[in-house]
Amino acid sequence: MRRSLLAIAAALALAGTARAQRPVPDTRPGADTLPPDSAFRRAGPVLRWQVISRELIGRALAARQGRPARPTFYDGNNNTRLYALVSGAQLDALRAATAPGEADAASAAAAAAVLGVVFPGERALLDRELAAERARLRVRGIAVARVRAGESAGRNV
Repeated sequence: MRRSLLAIAAALALAGTARAQRPVPDTRPGADTLPPDSAFRRAGPVLRWQVISRELIGRALAARQGRPARPTFYDGNNNTRLYALVSGAQLDALRAATAPGEADAASAAAAAAVLGVVFPGERALLDRELAAERARLRVRGIAVARVRAGESAGRNV
């Protein structure tokens, strides 16, 4: 029993050391915080935009640098509200789309619309992410007209 407790303590200490050595993300407006080879960059659009939501929340909270600010609905554990808004918009967009390529574009556009309202200063990042979604869809062979139709459906949701 004592041996297993020591092993657990050692593992936790190593995990803390590894966590401390990670690079600090760049939280400046317009800076990308996800590395280009991140598994989340290769995930589907629904998960990818949830990760973008998390990054934007982290940026906004880090930008305060300990200063008190007016409360927002994504402070602390309340950030689940933003995830729920993004997920709800994505689900409605997926239901509104009629073709597979449209569904991906619609979910990305719906998430970007919600995040653009909550984080208006991050419009450049959101536009870059939407452009990357368009490029991914084109590589997969989805017609430009389908992508535009999907984005329109996503914005309308």
